[in-house]
Amino acid sequence: MGISYKLRRLAFGAAVASAALIGLAANAPGARADVTWVFNDVGLSDGGTLAGSFTLNDFGMLSGWDLTTTAGSSGVGAYTYTPGLFNGMVNLTHDELVLWRMTPMAYDGGLQLAFSGSLFGSGTVDSLIGGVGGPSVECGNWNCTAGPERFALGGEAIDAVSAIPEPATWTMMLLGIGATGFYIRRRSPRLS
Repeated sequence: MGISYKLRRLAFGAAVASAALIGLAANAPGARADVTWVFNDVGLSDGGTLAGSFTLNDFGMLSGWDLTTTAGSSGVGAYTYTPGLFNGMVNLTHDELVLWRMTPMAYDGGLQLAFSGSLFGSGTVDSLIGGVGGPSVECGNWNCTAGPERFALGGEAIDAVSAIPEPATWTMMLLGIGATGFYIRRRSPRLS
């Protein structure tokens, strides 16, 4: 058995393994990674601003948030919305983020943000539905029926997705590196 026969056998084995992995990757269900949305100085109707981010996990549940509003003229005040001090939820049916401020005895107000597109959409920018009297509002009480309130005037949330390779990509890369290493190691020495 010559070296060329061994190389052909190796190449055939690598081709069969690659085809099998490509077939597995093509039939795998689509994976969804966590999605983090970032706000940069969204204007509020009383002169305040909204900035920060929130994260949805691969099941569509709110897994983290860190949003800050600055004080304006409405009397709502400046707040930092973080887990632990606030309850939160995402309504994916209506593409809304809702956070409630809590005191030891009751809910003290909250922030509701509505989006024009899907929070799991394919784009990297989603517009906030804004305007006075609109659905994106911060209130000074539980249900926004009395007391101070202010509205987001518009703005965008940016999807800050990081590029993480799928497991099939890692497998193909490692197989390629391994096959290259095997080929180099098994190569016959050249005589001068």
